[in-house]
Amino acid sequence: MEALLATELRHEPDALVRHAVRANIRVSANQLRHGSEVLEQLIQKEGLLVVGAEYSLETGIVDFFDRMPEAG
Repeated sequence: MEALLATELRHEPDALVRHAVRANIRVSANQLRHGSEVLEQLIQKEGLLVVGAEYSLETGIVDFFDRMPEAG
């Protein structure tokens, strides 16, 4: 949050909240990917994906934005 407050976002509360929420999701997903030996093994050996997503209460839309695999 401190890094975001050091940007021009500090003048745009709605944008600041959006960016802060996304930053929190990225950190949480990364912690899940690397904070558990069991999950790390499942990711490496079984292809488990841990991805960050944001759910909108207003629209019901889920926006997957963090570490989605490339379509192939």
